[in-house]
Amino acid sequence: YAEMSKGPPSAAFSSCPKEMSELHLEAGVPRLCEVLSLSTEVVASDAEREEWCVRANAVLPDSIRVLCRSGGLPADFRADQGVIRRIYRCLVPSWLLAPGQDSFQLQRAWEAKQVTRMGDEDAPAQIVLKKHVKENHDLGWGDCEEGELLLGQFANLKQVLRKFQGQHSFHNFADGQLKLVPSAAVAQRTVHRLRATQVSEQVCSFTACVDAMLFGQLRSIAGLAIGVQRQCLPETEVDAALAVDSMKPVLAVPVGTTLYAGCVYNKKYHQLLSRLLDSEPVRAWEDKVLDFLCRRVMEQGIYEAWIETELKSLVRVPQSISTQRNQPPAGCCEATPNVYFEVLRLLRAAEASGKWPGISTGREKVIKDSTLVENGGQGGSFSVGSMPPPLHAPTGNQLFPELTLAAFELERALLPGRLPSSTIAINKRAQFLPHVDSGAGAGQGISLIVGLGDYSGGDLMVEGIPHDIRYQPLEFNGWTQRHWTLPFEGDRYSLVWFTPLGCEDLPGIEVCRLPPAWAVRRRRRCAPAQCWKQPRQPLLIVGVTSLPSRLRGAGPALLSVAAQSRRPDRLVLSLPRRSQREGRAYQVPPELRTILSAHPWMEVHWIEEDFGPGTKLLGAIDWLAANVGQTSENDVLMVLDDDHAYLPHALGELLQQQLSLGSKHASSFFAYFFRGLMVPQGADIIALQLGGSFSEDVLAFHRDFVAGDDACFLVDDLWLGMFLRLSGRQVVSHRELVTQRGLEMIYQRTGNASVEALMDLEGRDRRDRAMLRAFD
Repeated sequence: YAEMSKGPPSAAFSSCPKEMSELHLEAGVPRLCEVLSLSTEVVASDAEREEWCVRANAVLPDSIRVLCRSGGLPADFRADQGVIRRIYRCLVPSWLLAPGQDSFQLQRAWEAKQVTRMGDEDAPAQIVLKKHVKENHDLGWGDCEEGELLLGQFANLKQVLRKFQGQHSFHNFADGQLKLVPSAAVAQRTVHRLRATQVSEQVCSFTACVDAMLFGQLRSIAGLAIGVQRQCLPETEVDAALAVDSMKPVLAVPVGTTLYAGCVYNKKYHQLLSRLLDSEPVRAWEDKVLDFLCRRVMEQGIYEAWIETELKSLVRVPQSISTQRNQPPAGCCEATPNVYFEVLRLLRAAEASGKWPGISTGREKVIKDSTLVENGGQGGSFSVGSMPPPLHAPTGNQLFPELTLAAFELERALLPGRLPSSTIAINKRAQFLPHVDSGAGAGQGISLIVGLGDYSGGDLMVEGIPHDIRYQPLEFNGWTQRHWTLPFEGDRYSLVWFTPLGCEDLPGIEVCRLPPAWAVRRRRRCAPAQCWKQPRQPLLIVGVTSLPSRLRGAGPALLSVAAQSRRPDRLVLSLPRRSQREGRAYQVPPELRTILSAHPWMEVHWIEEDFGPGTKLLGAIDWLAANVGQTSENDVLMVLDDDHAYLPHALGELLQQQLSLGSKHASSFFAYFFRGLMVPQGADIIALQLGGSFSEDVLAFHRDFVAGDDACFLVDDLWLGMFLRLSGRQVVSHRELVTQRGLEMIYQRTGNASVEALMDLEGRDRRDRAMLRAFD
């Protein structure tokens, strides 16, 4: 283990990259050679460090061993930073990698040592192997003659594994709960080296040297490689699974077969740590643990059920969703249905006019390059209707006013009971890549799409399910559901109606009928609650705040929110103009601005007064009053901290629990009793329903009992717990949802946890003392 004589007090592990929680290990994955950094007492000699390890091991369970401890390292060292390679392994029975054989017959043959040379009369016909062509090679697959023979069958496997090397989008290989799309930054991973090697007489290992691994990535790589090696799948399946225009399920080997094997640091730290990482105690521990894991794989029969239920079923799985095409619809060239005739005429006229606008930078990223006019194709896309302030109205409104009005009227004709949308995306011959929309959010949330024209194929895929949308309108949640376009032939147009956050008071069918000046005046003067008082979908809003010194490190927390399986409709980063604790003004750093610009549903909300950590709650309430107006019973506000990266399922799971309990409850993944009061923790996310007079009551309570109290200023969880108690709301802790996954926390601490943390305050502001003063 690596020691730091100075530096952040929070622990960091080499296996948990700080960028994203998706790159942390799956629950229960063994760590063969982990590096932990933490601040502790300094010990000067090797003997003292060895004695420290002995004392630590005396109180640790047998499954955790402190193997060695470094001397003092630079103050900026963290175990999760400076890592240039991470090494992971997936263990599989050796017999499973022999090509094209019946698995159980080969297993029995292997265990009985019946593998023989080609031509031996007693050799089982299905397991005859040939000699490797090289004379002086590293056996790798065992030091016996059988290993020499077996190696000859793995030339093709080596070529298959090479396909995974390099930088690719591994969106199809991640655990399904992550719901990644090809354009997701976290899905872009680099595999430096991928090999299959023998680690025991009966067990082989897929060993990957990578920058970092996604949840489930190595298990999926191993599953697909086995499927190809066993000739259950064509080799082209690897290319299809790595393609950026593909969304497809990938076979994964069972849970409990992978492990974290170690890491390599950059030159700055490599010389300081290599002696420890290559030491005899480390090697002996690795051998011991690896032997135990190999025996577990074989003795527990992990793979037998998987072969029967998963591997053998592959022969019935289509080669790739991304290449399927529908048959041309019956009557493809028949007359257009009357309700669509005028819009289709105007679409064709717009294309023929030569005025079709160029595509926006954001939308260009989610359309296949070769289909766009800008790249020699025929495709394009633009928007009409309203855009949220301070954005200007789309140019399409002025270029094609007749088409704009007709398209909005078509929505009303197709679904008369649907809330009128504010905006339409108009597409021609564009094949969209798998993505989720970044602009659709609160207010409506549900998109409506329909296809027009004479074309075949071109189904809309929504979470892997194909939908024929040609003159068949479909509603779906483009904000949370991954969707894309299958290949097509012919003239395919599509219209997508939606309502971005901030446009709830600007229904497109009304705006496009107004003169431009009146539309701008309405945008500026109308409050949402006054202009469009109609039902809408419930909102999920996330409130966060920070300090000037912590803004630069808030990125991992925000990115973990962006990676949630149920992303919020809005993340409100509330900041006062000036920090009371630090006595200085806020400046949003460039790296944070980059994150905010990449996620338009995140925004900074400036407020005039600093409420301390409670700014995340009170600032979000202020934003809701200014941008949403009247909240509904099922609108939910969640507040969380800027120094934690939350697991991808956190928001969706807590939202489900909160809505099932109702507005007389508040939920958190952890709450504790303090003097008989149940206190929810913002660190573990607090979920609050906003119906009735909740917002007004919170503001009144803060004004009457909290404002001006320097102790309450620091302990927002405590005064919020008191408010909930006095207002008749019960705080419910959902700790069991965390522990049943084998976890301790719903988050991983980020670097911000060591920057001006409340837990590190001393004197009268120390947390326990501040809580006592605030309570009294």
